Amino acid sequence: MAFNIPGTPINDGTLRLSLYDIGYVVWPKILGPEGGHPQFEAIAEGEWVLEWAFAYVDTAKKITPNRIVGVDGGAVVTEISISPVSIRVTGEGQQGCSLEGLSVSGDIIVTFRDGSTISYSAKDERSLFSGSGIPTVDGGMHNVYRMFNRFDRIIDPDDIVSVTMLDVVIPTD
Repeated sequence: MAFNIPGTPINDGTLRLSLYDIGYVVWPKILGPEGGHPQFEAIAEGEWVLEWAFAYVDTAKKITPNRIVGVDGGAVVTEISISPVSIRVTGEGQQGCSLEGLSVSGDIIVTFRDGSTISYSAKDERSLFSGSGIPTVDGGMHNVYRMFNRFDRIIDPDDIVSVTMLDVVIPTD
């Protein structure tokens, strides 16, 4: 339904889930004046609000490899965070560095203790790749990249032994 990548630490407190008019959208074959517009079809109309006390426990495995990746030497993987349901790889580099190319092509490969792998790219429906630029003093651009993937099953973060990207293997142990 939805997910959130928080920008600040998650704290204990009250968690609230609000649902309004549960349904789905019917998309026309052709959008616009000649075709039509998306129409919402309600299954159940109304408002539902659930609240409960929330105690946060971070089960993620985090490493800070600060490892150079890519042939240009201008990209660094700064953090890998693995939870039971997802992985996020964060990197930094100058505009046009190798990490920028991952948003178009290339895979990140997660390797498990048993030798099995999960491969994901920016084109996958469970993945989200983003970049944000920070102007530098010399007029250039320093970018931060986040490459996020939701696993198709719940995993044990300790079962992951490495993450490979741009032909560089980064151990997670």
